[in-house]
Amino acid sequence: MSCLGSKHELLQVADHVIAHYYQRVPFVRNHPQAIDLDMLVMELMGGSIKMFPLSKDGSMLGMTAHERLIIRMELKDGTVIRDTLRPKDIVVDSSLAGFHNTGARNFTLAHEIGHQLLRTHFPVEDLSHDLEEEFADIIAMGILLPERLVRAAMEYFQFPDKLYCVYRSHLDENYLRFKAMARHLGVQRQLLAERMRYMNVLTSDMPYRQSLLLLEGK
Repeated sequence: MSCLGSKHELLQVADHVIAHYYQRVPFVRNHPQAIDLDMLVMELMGGSIKMFPLSKDGSMLGMTAHERLIIRMELKDGTVIRDTLRPKDIVVDSSLAGFHNTGARNFTLAHEIGHQLLRTHFPVEDLSHDLEEEFADIIAMGILLPERLVRAAMEYFQFPDKLYCVYRSHLDENYLRFKAMARHLGVQRQLLAERMRYMNVLTSDMPYRQSLLLLEGK
């Protein structure tokens, strides 16, 4: 991690935004709700969210504007769309529309919010492209899954306070709780597992596993 921002510092940036968010949307511990990213972007950050086809091959799922710019997009039938973005506007690829893409869409939105926050808190001109993307991912995790929300969701879904890992199998008694918790919070399961690993809820370096081969002896 670069000296420009440790993981802890980046999560603090997200915590600062979430603190303002919970001034607008009161936190209810016994009824945890997913972060409303539309409200966060439009009311707290002063931007807007748009959905357009950004790429034909899925190589670009989101983008954000730091200054006024005009974007040009081409549909599959050859139709060309142009739109003007204002600073802090976010565009999400239209392939992420639909309930089955909720987790990926929310992460893309939060990632683009991360880029906006990096411009405010860090000298991004000193960051490589890859490092800026990594930093935006960490902020996105903190925005979607603030610790108090994860703890409340764990209590709500009766998930253990500490566990080695979660196996993607119905033979793992905690898998259904974990799966329901991720769906309720509007996030991908891998992201929730990584957040819970950082919180030391899941203690394995591989907190979300695809196989039960290692179940014996753990």
